[in-house]
This record gives sequence, structure tokens and C-alpha cells, in this order.
Amino acid sequence: MKVTMSQIASVVGVSRGTVDRALHHRSGVNPQVADEILKVAHELGYRPNFSARTLSGAHKRLRLGYVLPEATGFWSDVMAGIELARQELTDCGVDIIVSRFVNYTFEDQSHCIDAVMSKQVDGLAVVPINDAGIKARLAQITAGGTPVVLVNSELIGIEDVGALCYIGSDYMFSGRTAAGMLRLCHHAPAIELAVFSGSNNMLSQSTRITGFLQEIDRMGLNCHLIDILNTARFSRKEANPPDAYQIARAFLQEHPETTAVFTAGGSSMKVARAIYDCGRAGEIVHITFDLNAGTQAYLKNGSITVIIGQESIVQGYRPLKLLFDYIVNRIEPQDRRIILHNEIIIPQNAVRPDGQ
Repeated sequence: MKVTMSQIASVVGVSRGTVDRALHHRSGVNPQVADEILKVAHELGYRPNFSARTLSGAHKRLRLGYVLPEATGFWSDVMAGIELARQELTDCGVDIIVSRFVNYTFEDQSHCIDAVMSKQVDGLAVVPINDAGIKARLAQITAGGTPVVLVNSELIGIEDVGALCYIGSDYMFSGRTAAGMLRLCHHAPAIELAVFSGSNNMLSQSTRITGFLQEIDRMGLNCHLIDILNTARFSRKEANPPDAYQIARAFLQEHPETTAVFTAGGSSMKVARAIYDCGRAGEIVHITFDLNAGTQAYLKNGSITVIIGQESIVQGYRPLKLLFDYIVNRIEPQDRRIILHNEIIIPQNAVRPDGQ
């Protein structure tokens, strides 16, 4: 039986109009509610009736590629958005080809891009690392006539790459937001701060840290930065480098004076576990990003104080819809930079009253 918008509205507890606006990315819907609507639509197998011209009469199916990191944590929710787009577009004659890289290196990402492009895709969505070789490869792809949407990590000078658009966060803004949440949540007169970063090859993380530290300085907080620690294993030269949990736990044991932690990216669950295992949950103010089942558990036990979301499912779903609309219906993206909302998530709003 076909799933309707009214059924989705009933499950989420909103009006049908709200569901319609969320599924078509119109304004006027709370970002967290919109994300929930997309999740429920995916779980129920909702497929819309496309009024637009489809590819059912074409000689070959349209192929869209998506290159992103391996599906853990935040990226598993991005994959859910990709699967939602797959459900909607399959009947329109679209195949979606996904390739995932483990390490944020030129070698790993270029291999994934080449694997997807070898399938003769008509459009490409990619989470790009900050590497000159990747920029050159993407510029080559767009010059060859394949439209590219950059997702999550915004390369400097998207015009140079020739990308159709960028969709994701404004990471300077999200870093400043994190600093503002630290100011609201930290009640001691002085802050002893540790910052944990992931790969330096992801502009999202380095830009968040820049925005965070600049805003702390602008607000004039009494803050001492103890250290900035890189938790990306592949970027270190040890034969068997420690992971983020080991780094965070060793640091907290060495620096019991720590009162605040800012985790800029993917290692948030491991840093939170270190805080919990050191007996500092509820004592250390921990600001990080991206709500999922893992981070929600640490938010609940107090080893994460605030999570800032970035519409993860939308980052999987919307780039593919943008490519479809551009290739099939010749609809240009509304902007070259499509900036998603920052969602402020605390224990009180991370779980709905019905426990979902």
C-alpha cells in the first residue's frame, strides 16, 4: 500500500502541510522537525508522485554518483538520506552509485571518484577533502560536462572547480555557535579548554575551530587553551597510532584541570567515552556536533553537554535531488551556496516525549 503524506504527518505528529513543506524543502519548518519527517518518510518507504518529466521513456537510465566517507556516526545518517533519494528516484529511471572512502587522503578519495566515474555517471555529489589534486580532478570532471555538487566540506573557490553548488553548513558560523553555547553552559569564572580535531584535510573541522576560537576571543572569555589535539590516526607517523579515545583519555588524566572540551568533528563519541570513563561526565562542558544514536547516549549520560546538528539526512538526500532536477528538468540550484541550519540539541529536546 502506498504511503501518503497524511500517514507521515500522523506518525510525526504534525500537519500534512508541514510534511509537504519539509519533503519539498520549503521554508517555515523547524529543522529538527524537517529532519524527523525525512527519517519517517525513509522508514515508511514513501515515494512521491513526480509531476516533473521523468526518464521512463529514455533509452538509458540516469546514473548519479555519490562519494562520501564510510558510513559511521554522522555519515550513517547521510547514507539514510541517500537511500531516501534512491527510493524516490528509482521509478524515475535513476540509478545511484555510492563509493565510500576510509581515510581522508588523496589516494583514497581519488580512487573512489574514479570508481564512480568509471560507471559513466551523469552527475556527481562528493564530500571533498581539501587537497589540490582533488580540486584538479573535480575541475576536470566539470570541464568534461558532468555536473558536480560539493557536500559538507566547502572547497575554497568552488567557481574554480566549476561545481554546480555547495550544500552544507557555514562552518565559521557553526564554530561561533559552539563558542556561544560554551559561554552559556560554563559557569566557572575561568575556562580550561581542550580542543579535539579530526582530519586536517576536512575544511569543515579546521574552519569550525577557527570560528570557535575567534568568537571566544571576541566575547572576551577568560579562557585558557590547553591544547588542540589531532585524533586522525592516518595523519600520524607512528606504526600503531592511538585512536581518539586513547588520546582523549590520556589527555584528561594528564590534565585534570580541564573544564571544557570542544570536539570539532568525527571523534565526538570516543572523546565523550573518555570523559565518562574518567569520571568527568557532567563536570566537563563538552560541545560537539551531529546527533545520532551514539551521541544521543552520551548526551543522556552527561559526557556531552550540547550537540550542534547540521541536517545530516538532508546532506544525503538533497544533492541527488538537485542533480536530478538540473539534469532532467534543467532547474538551476537556487543558490551557489545552500547553507543548512545549525540545530541546538540538549538532553531535553534530543528525545521526543514518546521516547523516539
